[in-house]
Amino acid sequence: MNNNDYPHAELTRRIIGCAFRVYNALGPALPEVVYKNALQIAFRKDGIGCEREAPVLVFFEGEFAGRFYADFMCEKVVVLEVKAGKSLVAEHELQVKGYQILSKKPVALLLNFGPQKVEIHRRVETRFEQSA
Repeated sequence: MNNNDYPHAELTRRIIGCAFRVYNALGPALPEVVYKNALQIAFRKDGIGCEREAPVLVFFEGEFAGRFYADFMCEKVVVLEVKAGKSLVAEHELQVKGYQILSKKPVALLLNFGPQKVEIHRRVETRFEQSA
C-alpha cells in the first residue's frame, strides 16, 4: 500500500511529523507522560484537533460493559496510542487494535518513543471509513 493510498494519509503524516519534532527536541528516555504532553502541544501548534484521554464506551448486547481511554483521538478519525519503552511488543499491537475496533475508527497509530528512534505502526480498517 502506497503511503498515500490509505484513509487520512495527510492527517497521519502530520501526526507522525509532530512525533518526530517532539523526539528530535526531547530525545529518548523520558517518561511517557512527557511525550504525551509535548505531543499535545505540537498538535495544537500544528492545528490538529486531538482529544487527550478520549473515552470510548463499550456495550455488550445493548448494555454498558465498560470504558477505556485512548491516549488521543485525532480529528475524530485516528486513534493514537503512545508508548515510551525499549520497543513495541505484540501486547501493544493488540491494545491499539482493540481500541480501534471498539471506537470504529478507520486509522490507528501506535507510536513508541524508543531509545534509538520513534517506532510507528499504522493500522487501517476500511470497514469503518463510512462511519468516520
